[in-house]
Amino acid sequence: MKTITNLTILVLLLAVGGITYALVRETAAGPSFRAADYGSFEECLRNIPAAWVEGSVERVGAETACRHEHAPRRAPD
Repeated sequence: MKTITNLTILVLLLAVGGITYALVRETAAGPSFRAADYGSFEECLRNIPAAWVEGSVERVGAETACRHEHAPRRAPD
């Protein structure tokens, strides 16, 4: 009984480690984008990676970040 428990724990740890490794590798392989790196809204939009096609989650998120980062600031009341 003890051997089965240890084997189960080992298999679960290996599975979690493998999944974590795959996620980190996939995340690091793709292009990165930071809206604050660009001086204007138009420049920000031009520099969104071409690999992020129109309508993709990454593209929509980058466009939203550009709008948020480069929107005119309102004066505090």
